[in-house]
Amino acid sequence: MAIRLFSPKERISKIALIFAFVAGAILLWMTFDTVFAKGVGVVGKLMLGVVGATSAMATLLVNPNFNWPIRHWRDVLTPSFGASIMLAVFASISAMQAMQNMLSPKPAVESSPQVIEKTTTATKSVVDDLNRKIDSRLPALPTRALALDLVP
Repeated sequence: MAIRLFSPKERISKIALIFAFVAGAILLWMTFDTVFAKGVGVVGKLMLGVVGATSAMATLLVNPNFNWPIRHWRDVLTPSFGASIMLAVFASISAMQAMQNMLSPKPAVESSPQVIEKTTTATKSVVDDLNRKIDSRLPALPTRALALDLVP
């Protein structure tokens, strides 16, 4: 007779916990990878971690199905505990991704007033000079296409 270590409910809870932590780890890595790519400073990264941890703890503390401290290790394998952990992981990731949008770099601004207007005016005069040179070297376009004279 085989000894059953885990009931079917406990096995499903264990699989759900593994999926929650794997998905949470992937999403956490993607969130921080995006923040690193944006060039956010150390303070921004710490604030992002604090927001994530605070969100997870708040989600767990208000959940009536989450019992802490755990009395027995099998309490971790109950469906309600697994659902509570999954909810906390995804709430944390969601809060971090919402904050990540606020950590975008500053938009580019002019260093001195009307630089764009002056540059555009200078570029326009260069284009006008180029058009005059092209017109002087190429013959004027005929008013009527030669091919039309050959059509009966």
